[in-house]
Amino acid sequence: MDSRVTMLQRNRRLLFWTAVVATMLALALLAADLAFPPEALTYATASNADLSAFQMRDFQLLMLVTALVVSVAAFAGAGIAALGAWMARRKDKDMEEQVPSPPIRRRRRKAEPALAREPANERIAALRAVIAPADQAPGAKA
Repeated sequence: MDSRVTMLQRNRRLLFWTAVVATMLALALLAADLAFPPEALTYATASNADLSAFQMRDFQLLMLVTALVVSVAAFAGAGIAALGAWMARRKDKDMEEQVPSPPIRRRRRKAEPALAREPANERIAALRAVIAPADQAPGAKA
């Protein structure tokens, strides 16, 4: 499942950089709007004015709003992707703790019969009890 976490992290990075670029574009458009304010259109100049400048302003406002929407959506997407990657990492960690990996299973299978046998020191004690007479304990004086 490492590929899922990697994919989510890649998406998070992409969305973050998209948000950064969209925010910079929105700030640049806002700065251009503040630096070059549109001329006031009065009734007297409206009949003689060239309306292409106002159409350009509408396009600039449309671009500004679009950049802001993309920026907010990308920041939200980056947050959701980060949350998804965290949850996937946590789920993978929980799964690893619950189910042992195959090499661990093999080692357990090999170790279980060895644990079932009685320890070597108990076998030696039983052997000494059989060899030594019952009335003579090892190390006791006769």
